Amino acid sequence: PLPYPSDFFKNEKQLAAILDNHQIKTIVEIGCWMGESTIFMATHLPSDGTLYAIDSWIGYPREIYEITLN
Repeated sequence: PLPYPSDFFKNEKQLAAILDNHQIKTIVEIGCWMGESTIFMATHLPSDGTLYAIDSWIGYPREIYEITLN
């Protein structure tokens, strides 16, 4: 777990069920924000699994809007 929970990742039980019941070996996560779900999914992968985490680091549209105003 992260030292700073984001309160955005709320479907742990459902995601764990999918990963554990279907023997998922490869995950591609688009938009990783603070990595909370990334870490969670990585712990549910088998030892030979792979997780690709892709993020633009741009942030939320609200943040982009606020940056452009300043």
